[in-house]
Amino acid sequence: MKYLTREIMNAKVYKLRQSGGMKKLSSAYKKYARSADTDSKMLKKFFNKGDTLLSIYEGTWTRGDDMEMEKITWSAGTHETTLDGLPAIIIVNKITPPSLCHYQKSGVN
Repeated sequence: MKYLTREIMNAKVYKLRQSGGMKKLSSAYKKYARSADTDSKMLKKFFNKGDTLLSIYEGTWTRGDDMEMEKITWSAGTHETTLDGLPAIIIVNKITPPSLCHYQKSGVN
């Protein structure tokens, strides 16, 4: 039997734990995006009173598994959105389209 896998997205997320801060987040990302040490500069920018207001994480998402990630267009590039009500920038590195997956039933035929 043949089935299709689901679309997969590889991305990096910059999420600011400060509502209404999209303009600040976007401006900082545009300023530091071309730097070799973008992440450390971004963390330093949002470091406040011994704690960072910025979360940076990378991951792989499968279409339909995370409703927050469904809000953006699944295409390579930079996307501004909100995740859990907070401003976020998602850098989509790669989209893997659905492909054929062969399923072989185990047991007695």
